[in-house]
Amino acid sequence: MKKLIIHIGYPKTATTSMQLNFYAKMHEENKIEYLNHLNKKSSYLGDFYCRKTLSYVMGMSNDFDFEEELEKIKLINNPISVISNENISFFSEDYSMAIHNSNAKKNARRIRKIFSPYFDEIQILMFTRAQVTIIPSFYAQLFNHITSIQPRFKKMSKWLETNFFEVLTDSKIIFNYNLIYNSYVKEFGEDNVKVCLFEDLKHKQSSVLNTLSSLFCIDKGFVTKYAFQKNKKNVTIKNTLNQIEASPSSLVNKLKYFYSKYLRFLIRPEKAKEIKIKLIKSVPNAILDLKFKNKSRGLTADEKLKVFKIYEKSNLELLNKLGYTRKEMIKYQYLKAN
Repeated sequence: MKKLIIHIGYPKTATTSMQLNFYAKMHEENKIEYLNHLNKKSSYLGDFYCRKTLSYVMGMSNDFDFEEELEKIKLINNPISVISNENISFFSEDYSMAIHNSNAKKNARRIRKIFSPYFDEIQILMFTRAQVTIIPSFYAQLFNHITSIQPRFKKMSKWLETNFFEVLTDSKIIFNYNLIYNSYVKEFGEDNVKVCLFEDLKHKQSSVLNTLSSLFCIDKGFVTKYAFQKNKKNVTIKNTLNQIEASPSSLVNKLKYFYSKYLRFLIRPEKAKEIKIKLIKSVPNAILDLKFKNKSRGLTADEKLKVFKIYEKSNLELLNKLGYTRKEMIKYQYLKAN
């Protein structure tokens, strides 16, 4: 019997740490087959590619050029396969990095349609995080993408107004966890959709531990050792002014971006790769840790109230299903304190 577990995100809920530590170690020890969503050789991903398939699942491609990937996936012998890609939770065919929507609910149906013929069982893993904390963190992480599409969104208030406060219903808004949860329950059944709260990694780790141990049929000691490691390279931080800052990017990444945006148009193609490599390698190691910070911030008190109001009904419905008390919902900031 073959099982496929798909970890759909959300972003800023320790997805990268899970990928680099937990899934990579399980794959290394042959406890899972870790499908390669990058479609290139990787030190922590397997040799069965799925990037083209996921592009179709997320509505980013209408081409059926992923059949070769599926034919190879059919050859997997490991009883448990894993796909982990946080974009599944919010990408859809009409998605923009600047203008968000909730159409990712359509991905559930496409996952079932595409993967059901190849696996006897499909289970979904979703991590959530209180919207008042994930929204500014998400903005900080995607700041460069967002502002390259919509320069006016350099003001976080403009981005919030367009994507959250001007939206008339929470059924059309990103980070509506209950909406996404229900879309997967409809396709796979309640028993096959597992939800972990990011906040439980700090406050009730046993809840996440039990879920992961059961889902992956793995010892709790293994989960504790590898699933709860922090990835310092992908952490959103707060400075002394309570401003949200994106995780420090290396100068290498900045140079890569500068090269791809400007320099490559001025260099002969046959020389481009050579110059790009020299450019990157010439940076002294001492400078690689240089921090570049985005001009973003946490939510104001008024913005928090608006966010609480938007998601109150859907959060209450979902967390009641998951067995959380109102006191816990308030503590984790899914609901506003009375």
